[in-house]
Amino acid sequence: MTSLIAMHDAFYISTSSKSGFAYDPKFDFLSGERLKDYGRVYRMKQPGHLSVPTSWKSGSQKFVFELDDAGMRIFRDGELLAEQALDTKNLLAGKPTRIVWGRGVYGDLQGDLLKHQSNLDRPVVGAYLNFGRLFSGLNTTVEKEAAIENALDQFRATGFNTVYPYVTTTSGKAYYPSDLIKENLSPDFDCVAHLIKEAQIRDLAVYPVFCVLSCGHDHPAGILETHPEWALRTPDGEPMGHICPANADARDFVADSIGEFVDRYPTEGILLDYLRYYNRPTLLDPASEKMFEAWKQTQSTDDESELLQQFKEEGITKLARQISETVRRGHPERKIAIYSWGPHVADHHQVAQPWPEWSNGGYVDMVNISGYCYPDNYGDKYLDVFRQRVATAVKLNEAHRGRADVTFCLGVKTSHGEIGAASWIQNYLTLAGKEGVEGTLFFTWHTLEPFLDEVDRAGYIAAFKEQISRD
Repeated sequence: MTSLIAMHDAFYISTSSKSGFAYDPKFDFLSGERLKDYGRVYRMKQPGHLSVPTSWKSGSQKFVFELDDAGMRIFRDGELLAEQALDTKNLLAGKPTRIVWGRGVYGDLQGDLLKHQSNLDRPVVGAYLNFGRLFSGLNTTVEKEAAIENALDQFRATGFNTVYPYVTTTSGKAYYPSDLIKENLSPDFDCVAHLIKEAQIRDLAVYPVFCVLSCGHDHPAGILETHPEWALRTPDGEPMGHICPANADARDFVADSIGEFVDRYPTEGILLDYLRYYNRPTLLDPASEKMFEAWKQTQSTDDESELLQQFKEEGITKLARQISETVRRGHPERKIAIYSWGPHVADHHQVAQPWPEWSNGGYVDMVNISGYCYPDNYGDKYLDVFRQRVATAVKLNEAHRGRADVTFCLGVKTSHGEIGAASWIQNYLTLAGKEGVEGTLFFTWHTLEPFLDEVDRAGYIAAFKEQISRD
């Protein structure tokens, strides 16, 4: 018998001579009660305990024991021997950090914890990449391909390991051919496929970025031109350029369009931006409004604002779960990341983005928290505000037993402000590393480029990677 047991903060791994096989001389070393006991089969079947009868072949064998969100598995020489499907989120007190080895048939077992996959295979250091800015002033396919390759070369030279290209826009357009999104901004060649191919050559992970619900800003665009009834509305009742996630048909479209992409393009994961409501007073779409009116009659409170907040959060959580299920159904290895403004939007906020719940539920694997704190918006205390935001996000995720990793977004130049010198980058990285983040993404690549020489010369990226790997 070969067993994998989840026990507190550890994996317990053991083998036993209990089996149903005929007598074999190799077990002559057994005597007395132990020999009498030989041949009986003992199996414990309960969540978190997986055992399988194992016939021992001659020579060395490689066993791999896995536990992830979907269940537990035992492999031998690449062959799946046994698996147990279960919801593992409440199985362990924390992420397994060690292996407890039992005694094997021929003595003490030994081995290595091959990989503690924190959801991210390695600490994330990368940048958001905008194809529109990258291709500015370029006309031919050759020029655009070269621009992609040059950018990826710089990614590698700087020490980045991940690239986050925007593959859809806030106007509901795409940079790849799609059967669901009608306007392709790169009709002359598949820039996404070229980036993925070149990134693989350079050992760069790719997380395409989707502007999930933003679709036209103030006025409907993209799919909302065809289905304006899916849009959030202004207080005057006019459709806006933002999809309402409470609408079931709209959720289906969003999930299907992302599913179409992941089926076509082999990447390590995806990142969901704009997975939130509009940050101004809005009305639900007409169908969702009717659903809300009927739903609130079944609730015990008559607090309209509280009920609306709950309804919105439940609607967008359904979408987060649906995207996760769509992606993982055919590609369970794909990681799902989101961008969030921070811990303050997780509860009773206008944008209604309860990301700690999504982290706990396993819908997302990484949360990229905004680090947009500058003297422009927070005065002399901007670094204190930044540190507190990052620290609170990490602690909030832990308090909700979140399974996602927390990273932060270092905004080089944003609508909130901009960095004044390359040395500011070191300040943000060092502070965030001390608070327990798992990585950083720069927003965006083209705004970082003017600072790259000093960043590379000073070794800011290498120092940050070493810091978070050590911590």
